Amino acid sequence: MQRLAPFAALALLAGPAGADCITRAESFLMCTVKGGAKELRGCWGPGDAGYQFGPEGGAPELVISVPLAQLDFIPWAGVGSSIWEEVNFANADLQYSIWHRVDRAPEGDPPSAGVTVTRGDETLAELTCDPGTISANFEGLYQAKAAIGQCWRDFLWQTCKSP
Repeated sequence: MQRLAPFAALALLAGPAGADCITRAESFLMCTVKGGAKELRGCWGPGDAGYQFGPEGGAPELVISVPLAQLDFIPWAGVGSSIWEEVNFANADLQYSIWHRVDRAPEGDPPSAGVTVTRGDETLAELTCDPGTISANFEGLYQAKAAIGQCWRDFLWQTCKSP
């Protein structure tokens, strides 16, 4: 499902922040949407993580940045027929949930990804990445969180205990 008009209006609500995915050392998700007209990027770098959305190859319309230690990242639980991961960015009363799914069965569905925009319990927009444009590295994001001393335990990122 793609409801695009509300998403375009929402993108203008967020002003520039500190993250710059174009120069980030690592991206956890990059793809185009709307037939290549727009691009979404999720990335991390020294100390922070970011989300950008805008015209492919152009200046982003939306930029959100948060400290890596505070990033709401839900890694794959290690069970099920598909690998599913999600990163959530808050901007005022809006949440941008960037997700990625890979079917583990060779004959399964092709990889998919996208962003869902919500306000409270209301879904305002859902954009799915154009087929064949998805580049994902959520494992790298997991390693980046571990590198700053965080462990995924009991469905929460926590400070790792020293041995």
